[in-house]
Amino acid sequence: MTLAEEQLLVDGANLTLIFLGLGLLAGRILRLHPHLVPSPAPGRVAVTEFGRAELAIAVGLMFFLYLVVRHPAPLRPMSNSVFLGLGLSSYFISRQCDLVEMFGLVPGDWRRVGWQCLVAWAGITVVTMAVHQGWMHWLTNLVGRPELQDKVKELLQTKGGAGRASFLFSACVLAPVSEEMVFRGFLYPALKRFSRPMVAATAVAGAFAVIHLSLGALLPLFVMALLLTVAYEWSGSLWVPIAVHAGFNLTNIVITLCS
Repeated sequence: MTLAEEQLLVDGANLTLIFLGLGLLAGRILRLHPHLVPSPAPGRVAVTEFGRAELAIAVGLMFFLYLVVRHPAPLRPMSNSVFLGLGLSSYFISRQCDLVEMFGLVPGDWRRVGWQCLVAWAGITVVTMAVHQGWMHWLTNLVGRPELQDKVKELLQTKGGAGRASFLFSACVLAPVSEEMVFRGFLYPALKRFSRPMVAATAVAGAFAVIHLSLGALLPLFVMALLLTVAYEWSGSLWVPIAVHAGFNLTNIVITLCS
C-alpha cells in the first residue's frame, strides 16, 4: 500500500471519529432540548437493551478500530470480527439478554424474510458494484490503481478444493454473521440510542469501511454498510443484512474466480 493510500484510509478513520463525536454531542443537546427537532421514527431496530454501559463499550470499540487502522500490523489480529462478536455475545448473555429476540432473529414469517433478503441483496449488490467501478476509476486517476484487497489476494492464492471450501465458509458464513453482529447488531443500536439513526449509521459505515484496510474498497464498503443498516431497519431482523452480506461476498468470489 502506498503512502497516499494509507493517508486516505487514515483520513477516513479521522472523519468517522469526528462525525461520531459531533453526532453524540448533537444527540445530547437534542435530548436536553427536544423542541429543537421533532423526534424521528424509531424504526424497527430496538435500542431498549442499550444503555450508557453499552455506549461506553461502543465508543471504546470505535476507538479500538481506529487504532487498528493507524497501527494495522500489531493490532489487526485482535480486531477479528469473530472474536469481537463472541465477546459481545458473552457480555449480553451475562446480562441475561435474549440475543435472538434482541437482534430480531426469532423464527417467524420466513417467506417475508426471504423476499426481503432477495430484494435487498439485488439492490445493494448492484449499487455497491456500480459505486466500486466509479470509485476505482477516480482513484486510478488520483493515486494510481490501488492494490487488491487482502482477502482477494488470499482467494487467488488459495488452491485445492479444501482450501477453497474453507475460504468460502469463512467469507460467506463466519464473516457475515460476526461482522453484522458487531457493526449492525451492537454498534449501530448502541450509537443510535444516544444520537440519531443517520449519525449512527454513518459512523458505523465509516468504521466498517476503513477497518477492511483497503482503499479500493473504501467507498463501496461505506455505501454497502449504509444500505445494510437501512435493510436492518426496514426488516427489523439481523437475518436480512447477514444474508445480503453473505450473498454479496459469494457474488464477488464467483466473479473473481471467473474473471
